[in-house]
Amino acid sequence: MMPREAKNTVLVPLILRACDSPNPKAQEEVLKNIPRLVLDMDYNMLKDTLVPKMVAMCLRTTSAVVRSAAMALMAQVVPRLDREAADKMLEVCAQVRPGRQVALCAPLTAVTVW
Repeated sequence: MMPREAKNTVLVPLILRACDSPNPKAQEEVLKNIPRLVLDMDYNMLKDTLVPKMVAMCLRTTSAVVRSAAMALMAQVVPRLDREAADKMLEVCAQVRPGRQVALCAPLTAVTVW
């Protein structure tokens, strides 16, 4: 087990760089591993770096698997965010191209209703 400080200074930046990969398989792997880091991640890094990268990944990908995984991860992150940041993430749902993936916004919306 890695100490929290080491995760935030070594592992998290590595994972965040991997979020920028254009390879859908690499994106899938990154999205599988991020949930283990979210609970210990520094709030500002989560809000200012991870969330924008997830949103960008969700919007730019052509992979339904990556898009749905990114949206599921956003739903997991919502409880750690303040209301304003959570609302900004919800705006992503309106930008996703129509299709089956849009149905994934319902769980994200349900989580943020307070």
